[in-house]
Amino acid sequence: MSGLNRKAQRHLPEGFCSVCASCNLLRACARPVAIAASTLEEEHVLQAFNSQSVVLHSRCRPGTAIPDNTPTGVSTTITVPDSYAIGDLNVELNVNHTWQGDVKMTLTGPGGSPTIILVDRPGVPQTTTGFSNDNYGNATTMVPFVLDDGAATTYDAPQVASPGTANVTGSWRPDPGPLSAFNGMNANGTWTLTVSDHAGGDTGTIVRWALVATNAANLACPTILQHPQTQDACDGDTVVFSVAAGGASPSYDWRKGGISLGAPNLPTLTLTGVTAADNGSYDCVVTYGNCSRTSNAATLTVNPNPDCTITAPAMVCGDSSGYSASVPDAGGGATYAWTISNGTITAGDGTPSITFSSGSSGTVDLGVTVTALGCSSLCTLMIPIDPDCIDIPPGDDIFTTPCGGASFEDFSNTPIPADFFGPGSDPFDGIVVFGGVPLNTSGPSIGPTDTIVRRTGLAHLPMPGSSANVPIEIVALNLVSCQPITVTYNSGPPELWDVRVCLPPMVPQTPGHMTVNRDLCLPSGGTFTSILPVQPRLTFTRVNPPAGPTIIFDLPQPLPFQTVNGHWLKDDPPGYGLIRPTPATSVDNDCDGSPTLPLLGSGNFAPGMRAGRCDPLDCMETPRILKRMTHEDALLAQHGILPTQTCLAGDADMDGICDDADNCLGVANPTQADSDDDGRGDACDGPGPATAANDGPACEGDVLNLIGGPDMQAGYSWTGPNGFMSNLQSPSLGAATLAMAGLYTLTVTDADGCVTSADTTVVVNANPECTITADAAVCADTSGHSACVADAGMGATYAWMVTGGTLDSGQGTNCISYTAGGGPTVTIDVTVTDANGCTCTGQYVVTVLPQPVAPDSASSDRDDLCMDDDGQIELTAVGGSGTTIEWFTDSCGGTLVGAGNPLIIDSPTLTTTYYVRWTNSCGSSSCVSVTVTVLNKVQPTIDTQPSAPPIPPCEDGSVTMTVVASGGSLSYQWRKNGMDISGATSSSYTIDPVLPGDAGTYTVVVSNVCGSIESDPVVIAVGLKCDSNCDGFINILDINPFIQAIADPAQYIIDHPGCDLICHNDINRDGNVDILDINPFVACVAGP
Repeated sequence: MSGLNRKAQRHLPEGFCSVCASCNLLRACARPVAIAASTLEEEHVLQAFNSQSVVLHSRCRPGTAIPDNTPTGVSTTITVPDSYAIGDLNVELNVNHTWQGDVKMTLTGPGGSPTIILVDRPGVPQTTTGFSNDNYGNATTMVPFVLDDGAATTYDAPQVASPGTANVTGSWRPDPGPLSAFNGMNANGTWTLTVSDHAGGDTGTIVRWALVATNAANLACPTILQHPQTQDACDGDTVVFSVAAGGASPSYDWRKGGISLGAPNLPTLTLTGVTAADNGSYDCVVTYGNCSRTSNAATLTVNPNPDCTITAPAMVCGDSSGYSASVPDAGGGATYAWTISNGTITAGDGTPSITFSSGSSGTVDLGVTVTALGCSSLCTLMIPIDPDCIDIPPGDDIFTTPCGGASFEDFSNTPIPADFFGPGSDPFDGIVVFGGVPLNTSGPSIGPTDTIVRRTGLAHLPMPGSSANVPIEIVALNLVSCQPITVTYNSGPPELWDVRVCLPPMVPQTPGHMTVNRDLCLPSGGTFTSILPVQPRLTFTRVNPPAGPTIIFDLPQPLPFQTVNGHWLKDDPPGYGLIRPTPATSVDNDCDGSPTLPLLGSGNFAPGMRAGRCDPLDCMETPRILKRMTHEDALLAQHGILPTQTCLAGDADMDGICDDADNCLGVANPTQADSDDDGRGDACDGPGPATAANDGPACEGDVLNLIGGPDMQAGYSWTGPNGFMSNLQSPSLGAATLAMAGLYTLTVTDADGCVTSADTTVVVNANPECTITADAAVCADTSGHSACVADAGMGATYAWMVTGGTLDSGQGTNCISYTAGGGPTVTIDVTVTDANGCTCTGQYVVTVLPQPVAPDSASSDRDDLCMDDDGQIELTAVGGSGTTIEWFTDSCGGTLVGAGNPLIIDSPTLTTTYYVRWTNSCGSSSCVSVTVTVLNKVQPTIDTQPSAPPIPPCEDGSVTMTVVASGGSLSYQWRKNGMDISGATSSSYTIDPVLPGDAGTYTVVVSNVCGSIESDPVVIAVGLKCDSNCDGFINILDINPFIQAIADPAQYIIDHPGCDLICHNDINRDGNVDILDINPFVACVAGP
């Protein structure tokens, strides 16, 4: 074929033959049919077949334009003339379009249904406009964009990142599809592809599209080689089910309880973080074409992790016993593994509850691992030990104020003890109001500022006059609960403020402890007083803006302040070191609470810092004024520039600016000395010209130095490549790089200001390349492996070393051959030295993959099977190693049965030997085998069922039931009402004599080595004497029939055809029905 015809031919699936001609279809062909390229200018339909009856129907080069921003789009069709059921369908597309995210494509089957969406604006709605790249299929090579239900993912976000892939090819799942909606349909008829554009500004053309259909009649059904396994898991575990199936690219539908999970089309199902909601039965429907197989169901049971929360005292006393700790009971079979540090378990180890004693100080560290139903939980608890404590019984203590309230004008005047509130509490100048009433209003009982604490100790009291610590918790600090409170200050309007309390952490008890002093020792337990050392820290915060704890006062206009460490001073008296740092003094000059003066330019300055202005000679509170640093002030201060500076002695440097530079002037230079007596001080004066040299040439990484002269000059100035500058006489360039090579110039200034210069050229040689190229992984104990580095040129040397293997050849060259050892790694080292003497070293670590190891043994859970066994066997291999375990029949590596350990398969019909081996990327191990024997036997069959006599046997009579069965050596077990009859183990069973209790349902179980079969049930009724009317009951209704039986036996037989004259009426069992039976009959009816 030529031209476009070759292009069409090139992209057919392998094994196809094809033709493009106007509406001509090739039914079968031996080779491609050449046609003129000119015929391809029109729309044409291509049809091709391969040896598997996979049919490709393609429309060649229709060149159909896609209308811009038209949701109805444009349609093009393919007519399939042949009739066959579709087993599998893929779609190939070559659609050129300048914005992929504009395009939507649908496929409609013959007769107008169904219609499925193939592509739906990729990237929308994740982005507004979708993928911006061009074309579906490669516009140049004509490689198509393929839609296949078996593909790994869809071409859409988030699976594909925006802006997509230009000229995208490969296989993708329809979005949402699926193409399996056409499986089973007749392919005959007209198929319609509709392509639509949903945004303006970009356009496109349908170049080619094709249907690749597989005849369902030729699809082989998938074979399930390995079924998912039942699993138990713990809450939060990751569970993986897997299935292995034969067949070409089958699809997988994982189900739970028969309902599809919509999981990815993969042979594995991964469940992460499982919970009890994941419990259930899981299976997988494996489909190839129009044929499906369902795996065995696997049950997932998710067991909860047991609760191991430890309940124990919050604190214990030193060297004390009798304490208890417990965890919730995890149920029968649970185990409890307790550990203790700095204490002793005295009872209950291995149970949910223990008793323990404590050490003398520190903490008692408890741990417990609770295991139930295979799931474990670990919990730990640290219990503080108070070495001095004696436990106190629980109770409440109330701290009251004399007036029931408090004023916050001055904490020292608060009715609550002055040390009750901790350091750091915000000072406040004003009146706190609660409920519209100031808090210092007097009250007779517990007031809003009263604090209540609860003791949480045990039942031991200290000796009289001694003290002990007891844990406490604050029950109520009522000031905190008054939210919000009303605050007035500076005679301003009332405002809402929040009050928060911060309790400092205490050891051993958080939030604190109380000291308990024993007063008296009484039979009832004595009395004690409590002192609370917990100091709440109060923070006041405005509810409404401006937020924050700062109270803003009216300030004067900005003043010319200096600042150190955030404190702004009104002037800069001599000796304060504000311009230049001075040593620390013993005087707090800047009123910051520290005699140390920080360096200017430090991080002590920050925007928004609140600072105080104070007189350096008077650090009292009165002259202090609040001011905030501006952002500009802080930046200047961080760089050592103080706002509004003053020159102490005028503009000393005469630069026109009065600043701190005027206070730190340098020494003026003297006139150049006329050392050469020429009447001028110039460059000719001095010790002589400059000299410049270096200690190169150097290799990369060597330390490279510049050498300048002469010595003892006033100044040296080096310049060089890459902006190099230095004022040292002989500076070091450090570790040499290639960028350092080049010309360096030294300028020397002598004491008289005379300047001379000299140059030196630095040479830096590149180090050789030592990157080793070798395989990343090799198999253990194998040879012929190579490792190489780049050729370093003439005169280079190569020193190799192999660790974990053997260097076989190539030492001294840039490539070696080596043999790998047993692993786990081979380490290859090389040192390369080039002709310049520059060296490099390299190392490469090769992973050594282990060879597979044969299993130790193989077994079957069942043997000596019968020929008609319809169950399964479980094959298990023990030992060995590898990545995959394979099972074969016929021979090791013969016919593959399946993979997995264990492997469950259908029972064989003939005696079969199964071979098993391990495999990995390094090959296969040898096999071990197990033989499953199939006996030449079948299950028993019943030829003649046992039966009951037509008339129930008479009481005191006899009855025999017989079964006839076949199937080799048989055993029998007769049963009554479902229960085995002791001793009834022959083919016949006789009851003699028959008693009323013998009535019931009888069966017989016939067994042999292949199984058992139970007969049809036989119902035996018993004919009772005295039951003359045969209704199964003995009562007065039997009197008249009995009299008839004596007086007119013939008529009795006629009137009671279901009764036996002798059986029911010969009461004395003498063989006659006569008057001698009357008395026994009366006794029988009257009862005992």
